[in-house]
Amino acid sequence: MEGKKFYAYYQAKNWTLSRGLKIINWKESAKNYVEKGFKIKEESTSPISGHLDNLRRYDNRDKNYGIPL
Repeated sequence: MEGKKFYAYYQAKNWTLSRGLKIINWKESAKNYVEKGFKIKEESTSPISGHLDNLRRYDNRDKNYGIPL
């Protein structure tokens, strides 16, 4: 499945890299494409991806959102 995604992606981009260079070694490009895809999947599979931790880093006060403004 990843091979089909790789082929479709670079076919649409006319077999060029993001910097505009032509792909010379497609096997190396395919390997990097698959590894990058798995890395992205691992980061995004956590339930909230650390969203709350980022918010609490800057403001660690306890807030009561039940009180009207």
